[in-house]
Amino acid sequence: MIELSRFLNTSAWNLSGSERNPCLWDGVVCSRPDNISTLESLDVSNNSLSSIPNGFMTNCGTLVGLKQLNLSRNQLLDISHNRLSGNFRDYGFDALVQLTNLSLNFNKLASPVPTNLAKSLVNLEVSDNLLSGSIPEGIEDYQELRLIDLSDNHLNSRLPSSLGNLSKLESLLLSNNHLNGKFPESLSKIQTLSRFAVNRSNFTRTIPPGITKHLENLDLSFNLLNGSIPADLLSQPKLVSVDLSYNHFVGWLPQSLSNSLVRLRLGSNKLTGFVPSAAIESLQNLTYLEMDNNKLTDHIPPAFGNLLSLNLLNLEMNEFTGILPPALGNIASLQVMKLQQNKLTGEIPDEIGLLSKLLILDISWNALSGSIPSSFSNLAELSNMKLLGNNLSGTIPDSIADLNSSVHSTQAWSKPA
Repeated sequence: MIELSRFLNTSAWNLSGSERNPCLWDGVVCSRPDNISTLESLDVSNNSLSSIPNGFMTNCGTLVGLKQLNLSRNQLLDISHNRLSGNFRDYGFDALVQLTNLSLNFNKLASPVPTNLAKSLVNLEVSDNLLSGSIPEGIEDYQELRLIDLSDNHLNSRLPSSLGNLSKLESLLLSNNHLNGKFPESLSKIQTLSRFAVNRSNFTRTIPPGITKHLENLDLSFNLLNGSIPADLLSQPKLVSVDLSYNHFVGWLPQSLSNSLVRLRLGSNKLTGFVPSAAIESLQNLTYLEMDNNKLTDHIPPAFGNLLSLNLLNLEMNEFTGILPPALGNIASLQVMKLQQNKLTGEIPDEIGLLSKLLILDISWNALSGSIPSSFSNLAELSNMKLLGNNLSGTIPDSIADLNSSVHSTQAWSKPA
């Protein structure tokens, strides 16, 4: 193995110059002059190399043991963050027959997804390029793949069902493309698949059942998905984070939610009906919950008060009615509570003043009445509070002035005449 420090003087490294023998370059030591046929790993990252010599990749292909080539963060395999352009095949990566990791992120390669790479490939990262066309059915030939990252490209076709045959795949990242068609149900066969992200990719159909069977992280946000959320989608035991926001999902929330969930985002859909209390009570690990900008109705369940790990609760822009549950004051870890633009009535409970870590409180544009609780003076961390657009009366409590105004600012107060 040869590893070359970023502190080396590489200005004289030039195969086309007068000194063509790399073993005589500054900082390079060869155990046998001009013979490095046993090379397994070459790392020249974090230097100032500006080009890859003609035939370099092909010649590397003769090194039968070469498994890792890192050229990243030069001015040019990790060859990410360079300025490579043109067709993927022009660079001769297919000559690296023992390659296991290939990172070409943040370049300008414009071609179809390559299909002639080493079958030993474990990690394929070609995000933030200009790849186009479809993911080929032949992707199943790469049985060692654990990571595929083709996000932020111009892929514009359906996902092949053969993806489900990659039995070792752990992460499939395809976000910010122009994919279409339906999700292949075969993905549920991959027992090792823990992360699937295909947000911002223009999917327009429904989600097949079983797709989260083995997943921990799912991101389908900012698509055009429709239909109801499958009953089993949010209940799978390994789920940690799910983002379905900014789609066109309709119908009621699933009645069963996984108790392993830490982050759940369902905002900006067309969901209706009530929030099931039994499902909410099981979310003891939840820290982040968004159900905003839907058409949810009925009361806000007091069961939310049992989510003692919750940092953010966003239920804004729905059609919730009834009172603001005093039980919300039990969520000692809560930092953000956004309940604006609903139809809440009654008085603001004193218990809200128990939320000592609260940074943002927005309960504006409801139909709340009564006075502003003096207990709000206990909200020592508060930086933004909005109460406008209600039916509050009385005076602003003098105790509010006890808040440290040099650090915190209270915004958008409203007291009708």
